[in-house]
Amino acid sequence: MPTLGPSEAAPPAEPGSDPATWIVDLDGVGPIRVGGSIAEASDALVAAAYATQPPGSCESTAVNFASARAAPIVLYSDEGTDRMGVVTVGGGVLSVEQRAGSPRTIDGIGIGSTLADVQSAFPGGSMEEINGRFVVSGNASSGSTQYLTFLFFEGAVEQFTVQERPTRYWDFC
Repeated sequence: MPTLGPSEAAPPAEPGSDPATWIVDLDGVGPIRVGGSIAEASDALVAAAYATQPPGSCESTAVNFASARAAPIVLYSDEGTDRMGVVTVGGGVLSVEQRAGSPRTIDGIGIGSTLADVQSAFPGGSMEEINGRFVVSGNASSGSTQYLTFLFFEGAVEQFTVQERPTRYWDFC
């Protein structure tokens, strides 16, 4: 698998409550750490003015959060535990304010970035034409390999995911 480029840096030690300042990397999104507690991540999201959204009419391991000023964030548990294995940001139609207020990588890559932007920031990544996603892998601070995946719609990043496994995460209802 391709690895992160040298421009990736560690996130700030204490991410603030503004999602626009959160750094996306192989460890997670701002204060939300893959492998961490969903309860702790939920507290951080509520402190950042996110609200929990109802799960809908099906059983799911997802906990959905929405904000008027940033892209939605979904946390997925490992088999219904409090341990988080996947963090997803974005998806669907977003306002200009939500796009601008969303987390980004240290290189400024996030919702709305073009494929050329992503390829420039992550030259070791690879595009999967069949899935329409660009995948980057590397070692998280824990030493484990994790994956940062960008999904594209009409030429721009619509959603990105930080996760522990290389396959696209599906949670159908």
